[in-house]
Amino acid sequence: AVPAAPASSRVALPVGRVTVRGNAERAMSRLVAAGIAGARMQEVAGAGRALYRVRVGPVEAASVKELVPRLTGLGFELPQVVRE
Repeated sequence: AVPAAPASSRVALPVGRVTVRGNAERAMSRLVAAGIAGARMQEVAGAGRALYRVRVGPVEAASVKELVPRLTGLGFELPQVVRE
């Protein structure tokens, strides 16, 4: 089931969190190749080493129902909708 979008009109869909930059870059490549607008990768500190988050957004909450099936169709896990 597609997760319900929060009341906020702008949300993000986290699609991955990895410790290897190359894995994050591959995820980004898949998103870009599929025409997923708003994909971004962010490096954050985590337990003494780099952690790479891949997200789609911020996007309008109304687009979540369209985006989630596209993301899962690309092999990503069902994302949790978060407010941006």
